[in-house]
Amino acid sequence: MDPLNPYSRPVVRHERVDAEHDQITLSCGHSRVLPIRILAITPTLTLYCPACEQVAREPQYTVLHKGTSYEILHRIPQPNSIDAIRCTRCGMVSCNPNDIAFLYCGNCHRFHERNPKP
Repeated sequence: MDPLNPYSRPVVRHERVDAEHDQITLSCGHSRVLPIRILAITPTLTLYCPACEQVAREPQYTVLHKGTSYEILHRIPQPNSIDAIRCTRCGMVSCNPNDIAFLYCGNCHRFHERNPKP
């Protein structure tokens, strides 16, 4: 792993895709197709993994309450705080406090039905 880039991963496998591209598999399990000319100039067999960086940057939520068409979520490192609402119709997550209070999805332009808490 490169100390300057925490999302760099060692290459564990090369496979030829066509005359100009190789598919590489990184130690994290993600794979990428890269031009052979890029692989020829890399000094080490450690490459950046954009999939690992995306997973690391996404906020981690846990479900606090589940309705028929929505979920109230809170961030894992911040217990006791309601941070978001997820629409189960379209998958959109909103951190707007008004969307949470009124159970509203800005993507669907619909209010969710309020379900009693169990």
